[in-house]
Amino acid sequence: MKVVPTFKSHKTIRNCNWCIAFWCALVVCFSVGSLADEVIFKFKSPSFNGNNTSSHYLTIENQEHSRKLTLKGRVKSFTR
Repeated sequence: MKVVPTFKSHKTIRNCNWCIAFWCALVVCFSVGSLADEVIFKFKSPSFNGNNTSSHYLTIENQEHSRKLTLKGRVKSFTR
């Protein structure tokens, strides 16, 4: 016995239309909240945001210079 689907019935077409309408409404409802917006993020580091960048670089250079001086002083104290 061969089973032949009957897709032409009134109930099947009605259920299919409701199913399509339901999924379309569901997609619309969930996509409303996912609309893109401008990214608003402010970096705290002056290297990234550009505010007081030169003074930031000078501060880094001063730290590197003072570290080199302290290392030289430690080496001199060990060699005495």
